Amino acid sequence: MLLRKKIFSQVVMTGVLLLLVGCSNKEGNTSNNKEDVEVSQDNVNEIENKYINEAVQDNQNPTEDVSVSDEDVVEPEEISLSVDVNSINPEEAYEGLYRCEYPTITVTNDEYAELNNGLELVNESIKDKAEMYVDDFEKTISRYSDLTVLPEDPYSYEMSVDITRSDSVIISIDCLTHVEMYEYHPIYETDTYNINPSDGSILEIEDILDLNDDFYAVICNAIEAQYSDAEFYDYVDLTTDIKNFFENEDEYEKKYNYKKLSFYISYEDIWFEFGGMEITDYYAGDTVVTIPINDVRDYLKIQL
Repeated sequence: MLLRKKIFSQVVMTGVLLLLVGCSNKEGNTSNNKEDVEVSQDNVNEIENKYINEAVQDNQNPTEDVSVSDEDVVEPEEISLSVDVNSINPEEAYEGLYRCEYPTITVTNDEYAELNNGLELVNESIKDKAEMYVDDFEKTISRYSDLTVLPEDPYSYEMSVDITRSDSVIISIDCLTHVEMYEYHPIYETDTYNINPSDGSILEIEDILDLNDDFYAVICNAIEAQYSDAEFYDYVDLTTDIKNFFENEDEYEKKYNYKKLSFYISYEDIWFEFGGMEITDYYAGDTVVTIPINDVRDYLKIQL
């Protein structure tokens, strides 16, 4: 509306100018040459067009640079975390028969100190798991009437922590548990934790990615590519299995017995472990796949 008013006012001005030129000719202007009148008309048209173009430019600013410069891009701020190793000491009766070490993670940046409240849930989960294994150790050891028959250090529990990403976007933690038990196969188990730095809450996969058929297709393609040298079991149907993993837990567990999703995020990739999904005897254990962030960027709910 403002643009129309401005153009209208400029047109009115040119109209007045044209009227004045005509009046001056009628009142005895010494030049009655037709060519002079036509030149004057051309000048009026030129002035009118000039005002119209200026009005349009003022309203739209077509030459204004609206591109985003490098200075406008805000890089995520790094958050420094420290890891301390703690231990659960055995009771006197079991001295020397087992050892248990587990980490405690804390924030060292003063400006992010409140995140320690969010990390407290992670640290409690880690410690609870360590205590659970200690109880299992002691129950197993108690079955032996003569503890001297046990080898030195027959039971051990260790957890290593890899902080794969730690910035103002997300804190991602990969925990690997390694359990050695006398007369049992070693146990390796992965637990992952993803934390929102703004409030310390735990982020689930649906908080980070839009779970839909297109996203599932990306996962299936990545698994097929990374397991291209393996022959899948006949019962494997990746398209259905991955969809059921995220949307139909009952159907998934009927086929694969149990379900556990572990995932962590680095600065370039997202690592997934689909617990329970054994698809080939070429690679023993759960299905693991790494997907570049760029391959799933269209489905992200947060800016990685």
